[in-house]
Amino acid sequence: RALLVRPSESTGRQVGLSKIRPVPLRVVLVGGSGDDVEAGLAERLPETDVVRLTDPVRLAEALVGADAVVCNRLSPADTKKAQNLRLVQATSAGADRVDPAALPPGCVLCNAYEHEDAIAEWVAMSVLVLTRHLLVYDRGLRGGQWSRDLPLERELRGRTLGTIGFGHIGRRVVELGRAFGMDAVAVTRSPSPERRSQLRWLGSLADLDRLFEEADVAVVCVPLADETEGIVGASQLDLLGPHGYLANVARGAIVQEAALYEALRDRRIAGAALDVWWSYPESRDATARPSAYPFHELDNVVMTPHVSGRSEGTRDGRAAFVVEQLVRLAEGRPLENVLVVGA
Repeated sequence: RALLVRPSESTGRQVGLSKIRPVPLRVVLVGGSGDDVEAGLAERLPETDVVRLTDPVRLAEALVGADAVVCNRLSPADTKKAQNLRLVQATSAGADRVDPAALPPGCVLCNAYEHEDAIAEWVAMSVLVLTRHLLVYDRGLRGGQWSRDLPLERELRGRTLGTIGFGHIGRRVVELGRAFGMDAVAVTRSPSPERRSQLRWLGSLADLDRLFEEADVAVVCVPLADETEGIVGASQLDLLGPHGYLANVARGAIVQEAALYEALRDRRIAGAALDVWWSYPESRDATARPSAYPFHELDNVVMTPHVSGRSEGTRDGRAAFVVEQLVRLAEGRPLENVLVVGA
């Protein structure tokens, strides 16, 4: 069992921990959590026992006696003997691959942000690529074709941007959209008057259809949860219409796979920019199609392999946050961005 702590999408949540063991800590860094975090710990907490783990098969063994683990995947089998574990720190905003049942009593699951600038820039870039037919023109000219007979596109100025989710990413996407002269609306799981800044209106998920009806560009940036899985389907895409665009930088499962493919194939929407998918390779070096449907055959789709947040700023910001979080743990100070508390 675990207690779900759902803060608003706009701010993190701090939770104080009692009976924290004094430094030195034992910290397990899994996979690419790496060099920057270890270097920061060496400077801030030099007595920390750091375990670098590249083989997740050995995770359960490594967590015996550990105070904290920095990872993006965790199962109950990994923590059966992790009696001292107090912090599971994800290195991304999405922590849906950490099973809440894996948290020992009192252990907290926290996420990390610092990716909003990179992702918002990716959204702006991809929407411009689609609306200005950049890929079509580029591919044509590489073959010597100077075709200029595609339909004229409206500039972004004066068009409506709608974000599904209005947390770190949604706010930054809106800031960039407004710089282009766009109007902005949003829906969120936790609307409140004070969060409405920069928006014409802010609604709840119950207002999703209204958003799709008004938006020229709809951006999915809400966390994946029971209440958001599959919420974008054929009816919402039909409301977006043949001149509307969809961008998804959250999780593939928030958008219904078949419905999106069919809407793009049949030109019921103008285009989509997709950085997150429904299928992923089993390992970093493996190859795999990202969907059961041939999105790659469509010329109105921008496809990238879950890299919208990949930047130097994201890397450096997250490493600094994780180090500071571990310092808080060692000193018994409140932790930030708490999502779940083990019960």
